[in-house]
Amino acid sequence: MKKVDPETLNCLKEALVASYWYKTDLNTFLRGALTDLTLLGGVNWDSHQKREAVDIVVNRIANSPEQYRADLAGLISGVCGMTDLSHLLRLEDGEKKAKRAKAAIEVLKTKAGTYRSMLEEEARSNIRREKQKASSENASLFLAKLHELKAGLNELVAMEDSQKRGFKLEKLLRELFELFDLDPKASFRIVGEQIDGAFTFDGTDFLLEAKWQKTQTACSDLDSFGKKIERKLENTLGLFISMGGYSPDGIQAHSQGHKVMILLDGPHLAAVLEGRLKLGELLLRSRRHASQTGEIYLPLSEVF
Repeated sequence: MKKVDPETLNCLKEALVASYWYKTDLNTFLRGALTDLTLLGGVNWDSHQKREAVDIVVNRIANSPEQYRADLAGLISGVCGMTDLSHLLRLEDGEKKAKRAKAAIEVLKTKAGTYRSMLEEEARSNIRREKQKASSENASLFLAKLHELKAGLNELVAMEDSQKRGFKLEKLLRELFELFDLDPKASFRIVGEQIDGAFTFDGTDFLLEAKWQKTQTACSDLDSFGKKIERKLENTLGLFISMGGYSPDGIQAHSQGHKVMILLDGPHLAAVLEGRLKLGELLLRSRRHASQTGEIYLPLSEVF
């Protein structure tokens, strides 16, 4: 940290001496303004004069500005913020003493302005560095979790037990939606290999249904899901995830008329878990595509 110039330090000394007539009051102020009270070590308040005590304290700070930056900032801030000088007005020649103290404080404000600005900018820089550090750490944790979920999906691909796979997929999807802050509200419920749930995205409530089977999801499955959505509030939409894809007639049938759902498949989910695409971005593009074209399924090849 840049050292404070001697002139500013002298102004601080003058302001401290002028602002307190009694040594006990000065001692009380210093103890309140300083964070390291060892700076007062060696000060004999019975034998030392006020100026001698102030010289000891301020000179110690000046000799180690990096160590005592908080104490120097506290002293300068405390003195510059001093507005009540009634303790001086009660003394003999109180108006004169208060006038002298006020003048010394104003000089300090002028001289210390640059230093105070430097401290404020330094504090802002520290905050920025801490935020960047936290952001970097959060990004590392995010990528680690994404990698964990991707490994979990790879395990599911080779799994033969459909019921066990359904439970594993339930957990994976719930953790994925939590990772992307999509606020999964309902517990994901297994019906065979089908997973039901709900989440919020971009101010819209979504119902979620997912299937993992060897054949493509048929139109009848989308019909059933569509009826569930229609029984909810008007602004509710649906997200259907079919790991095995969809039958063309199902996509075509539900791309006509009132669109209440968007469709994702295994390649979409894999792209998210591989970090090639954010889940929120995928949902936004899919919903926008449905609104603009009427098609509720946007293949991964057309997302990029």
